[in-house]
Formats: sequence, structure tokens, C-alpha cells
Amino acid sequence: MTYTWSPTTGLSDTTIANPVATVSTTTTYFVTVTDAHGNSVTDSLTVFITNPTLTMDTLYELCSGGVITLPPASLYWWSTLNTISQWNYFYTSGNYWAMIRNSIGCWSDTAFFTVNVTPAPQPELGPAITLCNDATTILQPGAFLSFLWSNGSTASSLFVDGNTLTPANYLFGVTVTDATGCTGTDQVVVKMIDCMGSAWEEPDNEMFAYPNPFGDVIRVTTSAADTGPFTMELLDATGRMVISHTGDVPEIKTGDLVPGFYTLRYASQAGRINFRMVKTE
Repeated sequence: MTYTWSPTTGLSDTTIANPVATVSTTTTYFVTVTDAHGNSVTDSLTVFITNPTLTMDTLYELCSGGVITLPPASLYWWSTLNTISQWNYFYTSGNYWAMIRNSIGCWSDTAFFTVNVTPAPQPELGPAITLCNDATTILQPGAFLSFLWSNGSTASSLFVDGNTLTPANYLFGVTVTDATGCTGTDQVVVKMIDCMGSAWEEPDNEMFAYPNPFGDVIRVTTSAADTGPFTMELLDATGRMVISHTGDVPEIKTGDLVPGFYTLRYASQAGRINFRMVKTE
């Protein structure tokens, strides 16, 4: 018997019964078999190539942590080598490639692509805050295009009123979006504490702290005779004492303080009381 195969492309030997075919595209082969008497017969065989096709964009513009998803397949291979899943997250700009494999073990051609990563915005709510239950504070993450707070507010800042919260720890979070459409998040714990206490109950006679809003000085006056000594303690919005003064004159100098919300704790022979104060300049 003699064998003649055609076409010859990809065949290990065109004159044997079982040549090995190495092809990259679907190919139909013809074989003619001739016996010793010169009788011959021709038959054909088609080798089907079923490599999956992976089509990707050449350039991806992503926010930091953005995801690229490949089409469904049985296995995935990324140049980052950090995952074999269908999707991959990108944090660094660069050139990458990916491949997919079908159910019979055939791999696609390598798809090359470039990723440009835009850094995520960085809102900053600062460290944990300790807040008196009669004080207030304003959470400000910075300047961004839009805001979404954990309580549903979309304002650029969040006003926290200690008068509406019981002593406990509260977690406030914000998600911001910048002009590129990228988002970033931050959280801060506000610890509410009871700064009033039983020793700071309001006296029977009227007391006034002025001016309010204040500037360089705060004074206290009462409707009853009060000879002192006078104790005045000023706490900022985090509950930190910034001024403590005891003397014969019921006033404190506040010119070095930054604008914001404060609590004035006042004590004298006439009584004890807390005042909520605001410095505007």
C-alpha cells in the first residue's frame, strides 16, 4: 500500500498512513491509497481548529481599582498572574495581556492592551473625634464634585450636633466623586461624651456669656451679686480643653483661638452653667 496526502501543509509525512497534522486553521486533507495492483481510492478528513477568540479594547481608562471583565471561558490567564478569574482589578497604569481557554483546552491568541489608571480621590475626615454632648462639629472631607454621606446627605459637609446624640461611639462615612468620575471614601468615629455632669447644673439666677459669637474675649455676667473666684473652662468641638482660667474677673482672652464651636464651662459662688459659644474670627 502507498499513501499520498494533500495538501502537505502541517503534515509530518505525506506518504504514511497516520501522519501528524500541526495546523493553526481548519484544514481539509485528502489521502489516496493505492494497492499492489494499482487500484486506488481517495478519501478526505477535516481538522477543525476551535481556538476561542478574545477581543479586547487596546486602551482602558480606569479609576484606581477599576475592573476589566473577560468573556465567559473555562480558564483565564492574565499577565499580572494575580488571578485566574474572569475579572481583574487594576491599580497601576501599564501594558498588559490576557488569554482565555475553552472547554476542550484550546487557548485564544494573546490580547494586548494598555491601562491608564486615574488615582482615586482622597477625602480626609481626620482622626477620631471626642465631642461633648452639648457641642457640635462639622465634618469636611475636602473639595470634590459630589458627596454621599452614610446618613444619606449629599451636602459638602456634615453637621454633627451633640445635643441630638446620646453618649456613644458613632461612625460617619462619606463617598466623594471627583471631576474624572472616580470615587473615594473615608470614615471617622465621633465619640460622644457627657461633658455636663451633675456638678454643672444651671443655677437659680440668670447668667450670660457674651459676646456670642465671640472674638478676642468672653465675659460672663450674672443677675445676682457674685464676688468670685470665677472658674472658666473653654472646650473645643472635640471636647479638648483649650483654656482653663480661675481668677477674680469673669473673663478669658480668646484671640488665639481658631473659628469654630466651643463650650464654656463657668463656675462661681453664684452657680455653675455651660454655654454653647461660636467664634467667627
